[in-house]
Amino acid sequence: MGIEVREAIKICGLKHGTIVAGSSGLNREIEHVSVIEIPDSHLYFQGAELFLTAFSHFTNNIPMQLNLLDYMHKVGSAALAILQTETYISQLDSKFIEKANTLEIPIILFPEHIPYIDIISPILKAISFKNSNQVSYLFKVQKELIEALIRGNSFGEICHAATNILGNPLCFVNQNFDFIDGDRTLFSHLQILFKDTDFNNQLKNNYTGHMSSYGDKKVVVQPIFCESKLEGYLVTLDRNIMFHEDHISALQHISLGFALKIQEERKLEETKRIHKRDFFEEILTSKNITSMHLDKGNKLGFDLSLVNELLVVHTFHIDPSIDLNQKFFSSDYYFYTKRDKLIFLLKKSTVSSQHIHKKILDQCSKLNIKIMLIYSPLSPNCRNISDKYNEIEESIEILKRIEFLQNLYIGIDSLLFLRFIKEYRENLSVKDFITKTLGPLIKYDHENQTELLRTLETILFIEDTQVILDTLYIHRNTLINRKKKIHSVLGYNVDEFPHNLNVRLACIFWKSSELQLN
Repeated sequence: MGIEVREAIKICGLKHGTIVAGSSGLNREIEHVSVIEIPDSHLYFQGAELFLTAFSHFTNNIPMQLNLLDYMHKVGSAALAILQTETYISQLDSKFIEKANTLEIPIILFPEHIPYIDIISPILKAISFKNSNQVSYLFKVQKELIEALIRGNSFGEICHAATNILGNPLCFVNQNFDFIDGDRTLFSHLQILFKDTDFNNQLKNNYTGHMSSYGDKKVVVQPIFCESKLEGYLVTLDRNIMFHEDHISALQHISLGFALKIQEERKLEETKRIHKRDFFEEILTSKNITSMHLDKGNKLGFDLSLVNELLVVHTFHIDPSIDLNQKFFSSDYYFYTKRDKLIFLLKKSTVSSQHIHKKILDQCSKLNIKIMLIYSPLSPNCRNISDKYNEIEESIEILKRIEFLQNLYIGIDSLLFLRFIKEYRENLSVKDFITKTLGPLIKYDHENQTELLRTLETILFIEDTQVILDTLYIHRNTLINRKKKIHSVLGYNVDEFPHNLNVRLACIFWKSSELQLN
């Protein structure tokens, strides 16, 4: 890091000199000073030099002078200071002046009573002092960032600290320039710039920090990378148009701090996810919920004393790319996924549980998730949660055997009924009931190779006629004819009470039992 030519001419013997060309290049940076008094001196050019010379080897040789400027431009030299003497050179040729102006290389003529040391020494001291200040500044930046990270500050608090460090407002945005944290007023002012196609294209090809004009100010955009992946940008607006290299270096340090914070947040989220999974597995399998479980839940953010209902949604297919935790996030319940089940612990609320159920069902519908849903009230502090969960799992298995797999089934507070089916499905009187109710249809299907029983099962448990037709792969007229045949074989209308209840019970027992009737 060096100092600009305009700074140098104010602090050394060059202040007694005259800028005769290249004044538009005074912002060039000087990192070291060299003296050129030998032929082929361009072989030693390194860039960012201020060259001091008496021009002894260039006197009256205009082509050689012009070549010197070309070499300086090629390697990025800072400026050329020429000792003005009657012996070597007192006046520069117009072609030399014109080319220096074109290449924006400052040319300074200084009087012969100024020794080189009065130029070299002050400039080197200024460069050393500036580098020392930059090191101290960056050390301060690093120290404040580390302290902020150790304190576990949020992104907003780190943005605030960075604003104080830079002396400029700052905001944190994602890859799409959506606001995440920081100065929201700054973000609002820069919305037009963020939507500019040219600005975005330039930014994609600049990974070291992009500076762009915005009115009479400069915008600096510093990318944030975490494990080689672009996570977003830090954006700051320079109020005073004085954004120096030390500010850029500081911003790079700050972006590293943000990358560390992002990585830390992800590690914490992963750890929380593992602890959350273990906690749910524990309370779903423990016979008794103890005070230890309650304390552990509180530490993880689960207050079981607020929970009064267990709801399990059995799913048949979920797109693995869907972030379910995000989609089902709500203050109404605690949420957990377990293989093909979505588990909800509903909290006590002024909102009815049916309303919460509907919200969950609507979300499942939006995500195109086929489900069956069962819930059960819990005892205080969820003391019976494992018993209820086991009952629900058994109920789901029964429902799966009844083959509701392709249809939306909502079993609300139906555990007692399903437990009754499980308990009595192999009872002899139940078998007699099934035989008496469904026997004629089973026999007719066997003798005539028809599907009257399957048709009956479908129309009993699906209300939508079009879904029935799609499920059975039949025409509407065929369905009407099959209904008439079913009524004829059974000897009564299955839509009328009590026949409709009898055939529903018989079908459920039939599907859930091991009974084989011929």
